[in-house]
Amino acid sequence: MQTIESRAVAENKVNEALPNKEMVWIPWGTFRMGAEHFYPEEAAIHEETVEGFWIDEYEVTNADFAKFVDATRYVTSAEKPPNPADHPGAKPELLRPASVVFQKPSHR
Repeated sequence: MQTIESRAVAENKVNEALPNKEMVWIPWGTFRMGAEHFYPEEAAIHEETVEGFWIDEYEVTNADFAKFVDATRYVTSAEKPPNPADHPGAKPELLRPASVVFQKPSHR
């Protein structure tokens, strides 16, 4: 694991190499991930550290994404069945193509 000082030096070098004028640099950091009182698969709360990364400054519109999919034949993770090895203990009926639910629906 890098020290804070070595990460700062590395990030300054990365920051100089702006990949696109409409991108911004998000520095590395540690955050608490998970939840204890919602869905069981979100437990347990734990710390995760992510490296710094570039991200688009502006959101991608549905039209922009459609052009990208047409040009690249990209298939989203929501369209692919999950790999059971990536989800040990998951119920087989849950290992199907699906999108993420960000708000609990009023029905199953």
